Amino acid sequence: MREVKVSLVITSANLRLSEISAKVGHAHSSGSHDRGTSSLPGGKPFNETIWRMDSTEPESAPLEKHFASIGSQIPAKSIIDSGLLTGDARCFFDIAAFFDDAMCSIDIPKICLKTVERYGAEISVACYPVDDKLDSKK
Repeated sequence: MREVKVSLVITSANLRLSEISAKVGHAHSSGSHDRGTSSLPGGKPFNETIWRMDSTEPESAPLEKHFASIGSQIPAKSIIDSGLLTGDARCFFDIAAFFDDAMCSIDIPKICLKTVERYGAEISVACYPVDDKLDSKK
């Protein structure tokens, strides 16, 4: 594994970004979107709102630092006390792993799992192969 990006994500079919931000007391990161909008002109509208808050750690940082970064920006209590998780909202930590080996595996430390539990959240992991030859052209 070469790099990881970690975000706290809240999805809802009923709430808008502004409503989620107001409930948790924190603005969303780029990559968030409201239901009913589209990322492309004339494209199909999203059927749910996706609110995300990204870790501020560099992509080379270990998972523990990414989870701590999210915790310092928005405490678990803000999510739990917001009442969001009693409605249709889903909360999860999104881990995106970028790798240049034959395969990708991720060890998730216990401290990260405890953080997920404190947030009443789930974990989503996506792995993306990266070609060094393409990276060198940037």
